[in-house]
Order: sequence, then C-alpha cells, then structure tokens
Amino acid sequence: MGQLGVLMEREMAEQPSVLAGNASRYFSELKQVVDGGSYDMVLLAARGSSFHSALFGRYLIEVGLGLPVVIAAPSVVTKYGTKLKYPKTLAVGISQSGAAPDVSDVLKTMKDLGHDTLAVTNTPDSRLVQSSDHSLILETGAEESIAATKTYSASLLAMHELARAMGAPTLEDPAGRLPDSNWVNFTR
Repeated sequence: MGQLGVLMEREMAEQPSVLAGNASRYFSELKQVVDGGSYDMVLLAARGSSFHSALFGRYLIEVGLGLPVVIAAPSVVTKYGTKLKYPKTLAVGISQSGAAPDVSDVLKTMKDLGHDTLAVTNTPDSRLVQSSDHSLILETGAEESIAATKTYSASLLAMHELARAMGAPTLEDPAGRLPDSNWVNFTR
C-alpha cells in the first residue's frame, strides 16, 4: 500500500475519537449561536464534499424543525451581485479548509444584509471565519491524505448538532451512540 493509503487509513481510524471528543462541544457552541434566534429560514452555502454535509443538514432542519432551508447558489452573489431579500435567516457556510471564496462571499453578503452568519470549518484563521459573525471550528487535526476524511464526518456531526441546538425534538444527543475506536479495524 502506498503512502497515501497508509495516511488515509490512519485518518479514517482517527474519526471515532474525533467525533466523540467534539460532539458535546459542537452542541454547546452552536446552542450559544442560535439561542434566542428565531429564524424564518436557514441558508447553507458549501461546495464539494461540504455540499453533501449541507444537504444532510437541510434534511435534518427541514424534517426536524419544519424550517425551510435554501442551498445557496454562490454565483448569484459572486457573479451577478444580486442582493436577495431573505426573511430573518441563519446563513451557514461549510468549508473544511475555510478557503472557499464563493462560500465566504455568500456569508459576507448575508452578514452585510443583517443576517446571522456561521462558519463551519477546520481552519480557525480562514477567510470563511473572517466573513462570519460566529464560527464552529471542527478541530479534527490535520488531514494529509485526502482533504475530507475526518472533516467530512465532523461536518455531518456539526449539522446534526446545529439542528439539535435549534430545537429539533427528534434528534438525540449522540453521546454514547458514536462509534468507538474499535469501529474501524484495518488489521489484516
């Protein structure tokens, strides 16, 4: 197996401890962001694997809260400069690296329009964080194999915890339900 495969196996094996170690923090930090916020809608901006996290979040929020969710089309802002008239919105940008310029631009525009904004990323000093009112730093550690191993699963957990923090009644605390270190076993 090549070096990339070895790195990927190691990073996949780290996922259970990363998720278990961050779940309660994600919830408490997200609860502080949304506590007292009464939103008419949620806007999610993402691309690549983060886009799939956004789709997961959309289902959790729409099914769990009955709150409409829009997946942003960044070119509406970045290319056409349109200032859409959203109702009271929580805008969430998801980018593992935090470097996605179009996602950052969507959050900056929403912030400038007076909406609450949240960056979900693994990079604390990123452009995405700088464009947002609030941030949830995933704290998965560096990824050397593929840019979205631990950060992808952590983004999924972040979306779960966001919906739960917003009050989705059917979502349970994942503590004790997350996989443990025995879940991933690459021994041959």
